[in-house]
Amino acid sequence: MVKKITILATDFKPMLGGVAEYTFQLADKLNEKGILDQVLTSNIQNESYFFKVSAPQEFSWMKPFKEKSLVKRKFYSLAYICQIKWMELRQVWDWLCHSQKTFVIINWIVSPVSKRWISVLHFLHLQYAIILHGKDIIVTCQNDTCWFADISSRAKLLIFNSQATATLFKTLQPCIKTPYYILYPGVDVNYLRQVILYSVEDLEQIFNCNFRGKLVISSVCRLVKRKGIDLVIRSLEPIMKRNKNIIYIIMGNGEEYQSLKDLIYSLKLDDQILLVGEFKDREKFSILNCSSIFIMPNNYQNGNDFEGFGISFLEASYFKNVVIGGRNGGVTEAIKDGHSGFLVDTDSEYAVESIREVISNLLENPTLMNQMSEFGHKYVVDNFQSTNTVDSFSQYIQDYLLL
Repeated sequence: MVKKITILATDFKPMLGGVAEYTFQLADKLNEKGILDQVLTSNIQNESYFFKVSAPQEFSWMKPFKEKSLVKRKFYSLAYICQIKWMELRQVWDWLCHSQKTFVIINWIVSPVSKRWISVLHFLHLQYAIILHGKDIIVTCQNDTCWFADISSRAKLLIFNSQATATLFKTLQPCIKTPYYILYPGVDVNYLRQVILYSVEDLEQIFNCNFRGKLVISSVCRLVKRKGIDLVIRSLEPIMKRNKNIIYIIMGNGEEYQSLKDLIYSLKLDDQILLVGEFKDREKFSILNCSSIFIMPNNYQNGNDFEGFGISFLEASYFKNVVIGGRNGGVTEAIKDGHSGFLVDTDSEYAVESIREVISNLLENPTLMNQMSEFGHKYVVDNFQSTNTVDSFSQYIQDYLLL
């Protein structure tokens, strides 16, 4: 009996970030293969997709309650929770009726909702796989290692987003012998080719900045300490003060937003560093298209955080950016060091100086920068197209799990 896959994902569109994008790409490609049943997510959905998504909806009558008084916001939350509970009840009934036809893939276990769903899967004796990205391994091992060991050993398959993530898991959970598969994040080249990019003139209006005649450096990420954006700003300070034709654009939001804003102000770099906050895909890809260097010097944070891979490096390489990242985690698999970009020891006390040296070397060698950007584009197209990575995975899962 051929089984259909349900993806349980608390991180899914319209959320931004690597996990949400990873979930979407996986669902889209499994649907093309005809083996996806649905995506089950707790994220409110207003968009339609080519595949089934079971999720709470934000109905028009709910919107006036979203940003009003405390009582009205509480009512909005109650309406959302009721939708979640009803959705879960319907799903349990469906699983009871079709348990032999169901295989579940869980993406992002660090969530109370995910824990509840996993308990249901155990109760119903449903087969499942777990996708692990890196930080989720660290968090669960620190907070609930027995539970994590239990669900990992009971899983039919563990899916890692990089070899580095698999190694991290083996280090922290050496006794778990569950079979595993490395499923790298990928880029949808066909989608990127079809994106209608903003012109330079449009970007200047959107971001209120002059781009013409400038060399653009960019970062696209959730603004947390692990991403190392503060290191970039400090490394760029003397370079920017010598060269006013450099602009650094930081796209994203997060807990570090205000401290980064304060740092930019304190270094008097407001006219050259743009902290733009939230963004849409079209804005992101348009910036990457006019950017020459993409940088995200991820670091371990003394073992408390982990960059499992970094799909942003692939997207930036596709748009012919030279990419710079930390020499740790799965980033070492996303960047071909010395060819598509550079890896820097970001956990060293000399991290700022090392980043500055790499950027200065690129600025002084435009021929090298052009060669590396061309190599990076080809490297992504040849190795990290989502169609190819998910094709291999779907064949594996059909051959060994679903039949």
